[in-house]
Amino acid sequence: MAGAVLYRIYIGLQIAASVVLLPFFLYKCIRRPSFFKKIRQRLGFIADTSAAGGASPIWIHAASLGELRAAEPIVQKLVRQDPQVPLVLSTVTETGYQLARTWPSVRVLYFPWDLPYVTARLLRRYRPQLIILVETELWPNFLYSARKAGIPVIMMNGRISERSMRKYMRVTPLTRYILQSVRVFLMQSRVDSSRIRQMGVASEKVYVTGNTKYDREIPYMSRSVRADLWRQLGITEQTYPVLVAGSTHKGEERWVLEAFLAIRRIFPLAKLILAPRYAEDCAFAVQEAAAQGVELVRRSTRLPVQATQGVVVDTTGELGLLYGLADIAFVGGSLLPVGGHNILEPAAWGKAVLTGPYMFHFSEICELFTKRRACMQVADGEEFVTRCVYAAEHRQWCRQMAAEALRIIKENRGTTDKNIAVVQRVLEAGNDENTI
Repeated sequence: MAGAVLYRIYIGLQIAASVVLLPFFLYKCIRRPSFFKKIRQRLGFIADTSAAGGASPIWIHAASLGELRAAEPIVQKLVRQDPQVPLVLSTVTETGYQLARTWPSVRVLYFPWDLPYVTARLLRRYRPQLIILVETELWPNFLYSARKAGIPVIMMNGRISERSMRKYMRVTPLTRYILQSVRVFLMQSRVDSSRIRQMGVASEKVYVTGNTKYDREIPYMSRSVRADLWRQLGITEQTYPVLVAGSTHKGEERWVLEAFLAIRRIFPLAKLILAPRYAEDCAFAVQEAAAQGVELVRRSTRLPVQATQGVVVDTTGELGLLYGLADIAFVGGSLLPVGGHNILEPAAWGKAVLTGPYMFHFSEICELFTKRRACMQVADGEEFVTRCVYAAEHRQWCRQMAAEALRIIKENRGTTDKNIAVVQRVLEAGNDENTI
């Protein structure tokens, strides 16, 4: 009863917020025509009907780049398994939308605004036979509309951080009311499983299947691609080390630059590739670097980069490839209390990976890697600088760390197959919620 009341309050707040934000949205639509397309889609007005009207699709929701990386093996497996089943993939961010559009055999759209009439309208239009939520995306109206329409929902690659669990537990009745709409929870770890059960999910609906990010294809870079990137980025045979700092947040540039300068005093031909998490932080990174005597060239300009210059990556979808050039890789969002980002991308390239102390969004992966000395987690910025210099001076230490990381990745592959097996059982069960 309390959950239903809170749900009605949530609907009212969503409608009120939409009215309040309407002038802002109109202003952005005038200033940025591309934003108008996004808003139209989020309000349920889809011009392209290629994925509607035919066979019922499987709808996969992956909010942003991180979730898309986890969704990639799932999408590939579903396409290979039955190319006749259409796939609809929704995302929230513009960068996620642009990346997903490069995937073949997938209809991509912006996730609908979480209003009852919008979500119900889109679900009626596409008539999905199944909805897959990647990681933790709990939108009350979307889930309620799916349940009302009799569409089964699976949470796949589910993870719940301690911080997220505390937030959900503040509105326990609403959380439990929402979670009733999810048929099965396929969680990354025992910790995630325990947390989702603490939030009110019955144990028989929860399974630990692992992390699909382990199943992403082991990256490969041909000699020609590597040579082309070297030429573009001003890297030569004499360049060492290449420090790639990925997904950094504003404030972490200070420590990255300090580490790079310390390395460059020993290795004058060192190269810095800095990839802020958010494109709007790139200008700040360039200014911060210039103030410390480091010249960074914006990747989007495609200007020739000199051996003495670094690069700031202000493009979308390149970081995963650029990790392949690293001698030392730093995964950002971890020197500040952000929660960290995915260390598997650089680890899969066989690179020495460093993180800061704040990895609570990826605690189990980070704990596994650090315990087996496949990743170096530092206590603070000062230790980060020291460890970067140590890594540059001790190549064998880096090689040993990288080799162990690759062993861990190979040991943990197979999650996607487990998840797809559950998908098949749910599809075969239809509306029978007690059969999985």
